[in-house]
Amino acid sequence: MQRLFYSTHFDKTMKVGAAFVCARRSGATSSFDVLNKFFTNCGMPVVSSQYWNNSHGWDAGEAAKDAEGMQTARTLARNASFLIKAINDAKEKYGPPQMPKDRVWTKFFQRLEFSHSSRHSGASGSSC
Repeated sequence: MQRLFYSTHFDKTMKVGAAFVCARRSGATSSFDVLNKFFTNCGMPVVSSQYWNNSHGWDAGEAAKDAEGMQTARTLARNASFLIKAINDAKEKYGPPQMPKDRVWTKFFQRLEFSHSSRHSGASGSSC
């Protein structure tokens, strides 16, 4: 996913994204969360299903026997199809959404200036 998203420079805004994860036992929900962040960071609508988009299986072919997982996958596919059609219809009717021309980025790490007295005030003596 990183290679795909960082090496392709076309606009992915309003392209539909859907993730489905297969795991042996655990870790599916955190993997699902990481995959969805690629979509949301690019302005892509994310398709939902009836539950977490995952299935479970130990050996090859076992995930296909996970009835709930397979039903979730089918629901995901139907919802993706619907969302793609709905977005295409909306683009024809209303045009694409207007995105900001200049992206604003949050600067998380800023140098904060404190006066000597404010830095050392506080009951714990902490500089925070």
